[in-house]
Amino acid sequence: MFADISGWDIASYVRFARQTHKGAIIIVEGQKDTRALGGIFDPALVNLEISYGKGNLLEALDLLEDEGFEGVLAIADADFDRIDGVVHQLDNLFLADGHDIDMTIATSPALERYLEEFADPDKLEAFKANCDTTLVEALCGSLAYLSTCRWVSEKNNLMLDFKSLEFDFINQADLSCDEVSLRRVLVAGSPATCITTDQLRQIVEAQSSSKVDQCELCNGHDFCTILGIAMRTLLGKLSGTQTYGSSVEGVLRLTFNFGDLKSTQLFAGLLEWEKENSGYPLFENS
Repeated sequence: MFADISGWDIASYVRFARQTHKGAIIIVEGQKDTRALGGIFDPALVNLEISYGKGNLLEALDLLEDEGFEGVLAIADADFDRIDGVVHQLDNLFLADGHDIDMTIATSPALERYLEEFADPDKLEAFKANCDTTLVEALCGSLAYLSTCRWVSEKNNLMLDFKSLEFDFINQADLSCDEVSLRRVLVAGSPATCITTDQLRQIVEAQSSSKVDQCELCNGHDFCTILGIAMRTLLGKLSGTQTYGSSVEGVLRLTFNFGDLKSTQLFAGLLEWEKENSGYPLFENS
């Protein structure tokens, strides 16, 4: 059903929402974003509208800006835009600090509170002592090959299917990635692709020579999935559904608060928007 929704439809929903909500309207990509941000914004001040995809979000915002619709803005995932130098000519568009909203949350102080609650203190301390980077950088580094596969698939329209990945290619003992296994699983599980495992290896190796911030390349779902894997043995003693990526994402979203948002560049941008659109406050007493 959602596949039939267009940016034009979303723009219409926003216009309709204005009939009952006179405050700011923020367009977001999906339901997970409303769960992440719903507790941050006061519904008396801000109405969140789901666009069911970034393409719809950009199209709807473009239409609304062209007609001079006031009090509307959009918060979207950055995806690979900053890495690829993509700039959207939209005055009221704000991108997540990280790859996406979930990655922004996962690298906020909410992560430390999650670790305080669920990690084994001794295991966490030992991991940090044996690591020459931060925990976030280490996890993103373990996902670097997968993240690059996602990147090259999008850049080259390889049509690789990442939805059914089980993350069996990640070693639970040290979080290393079996690149051969990952390539094999990706190609075998992507019936629409015409690429071979060796061709994928060559493309990824060529792209890996680019100096890219791995924490910008990594998406929030993958990060939360490998964090869950780490919490089974390396960092904690969790088991079962507690360690599923979706479960970790959910806990981090619930933990994320206004103070965490204030530490982001996204918040700084929203404050500037609020100053320039004085009739549409976003935050109480901001």
